Amino acid sequence: MWRNFAKCNVLPLFLLTKVIIYDNIRAVGGVFMKRRYEDGIVPHTNQQIRADIARQMREARHSMHLTQQVLADRVGTKKSNISRMESGTYNPTLDFMVKVAEGMGKQISIRIDEQGTDTI
Repeated sequence: MWRNFAKCNVLPLFLLTKVIIYDNIRAVGGVFMKRRYEDGIVPHTNQQIRADIARQMREARHSMHLTQQVLADRVGTKKSNISRMESGTYNPTLDFMVKVAEGMGKQISIRIDEQGTDTI
């Protein structure tokens, strides 16, 4: 069946539609994520907190002389997930952060303080 399409250089409409929709979703998704930070959708304080958590996780991994791949293997995830978490632009779930911390023999500790205090 596909040989006939290849001979006449015509793709079935349903395949072409899937490719176009997929490309549009990827393009829109990438633009939206960038604009979330630029347009103020994510408040600056949230960005700072996320970046600080990412820094703490990265420093803990470095202090144990672990590569992202080794940590990912311990946790049962992909290296790219560890990398995204450490970038500070990804919003990992609390469950994922606990799992990663446990993979390093650490624990997550959360404090709730009065606004305006820098305690992270």
